[in-house]
Amino acid sequence: KDALILDCDASLARLGRETIDLWLLHNPGDATIRAGEWRSAIDQLELDGKIRAWGMSVGDAEEARLAIDAGAQAICLHHNLLAQSDLTDLGTDLAARGCGVLVRSPLMYGLLAGRWSEGRRFTADDHRANRWSRSAFEERIGDVEELRFLVGPDHSDLATAAIRFVLTHAAVTTAIVGARNSHQIGAAVEAASGPPYLSADDMARLTKIR
Repeated sequence: KDALILDCDASLARLGRETIDLWLLHNPGDATIRAGEWRSAIDQLELDGKIRAWGMSVGDAEEARLAIDAGAQAICLHHNLLAQSDLTDLGTDLAARGCGVLVRSPLMYGLLAGRWSEGRRFTADDHRANRWSRSAFEERIGDVEELRFLVGPDHSDLATAAIRFVLTHAAVTTAIVGARNSHQIGAAVEAASGPPYLSADDMARLTKIR
């Protein structure tokens, strides 16, 4: 409890704020969620007015359900064109509890920008160098190629289509998109300009290839 409260206080100091709108426990894991030792910290932070809402960043659907059952007001999880199952499985639970969803990795660490080839190599200090084996990476490049049909008049490039796919899901509150420069920020804002994000035809075709 004390460590979590100190972490929150440090965040407030860095942000220069008195209250954090949404405070997430980062990947606590099944055992930690079940143990519940974090709960008293949440209660104290809410009582002191330091957080308005809380949630958890989770690794899979099982952790998400534990978080939702524990009362999380939001969850943050991995969801994109190549990793759809967890959010799909959680639809009923999310709707029943009114739990918000923050989607991380909508571009799958850059893969769904559609600009890499099978020969792409990452530097040793790049986390993506160890994220996929060479064979797994080449397989994923092939998966990306199957999604090229999304690029057209409605979606100028695959990155735009990938962001718009995430926002199509009714449970999604927001997508967390990493950006390295102002152009990428502008492109992400444009991609999120408003529904409908993907057409019914596109969504139907995706169900056939995924």
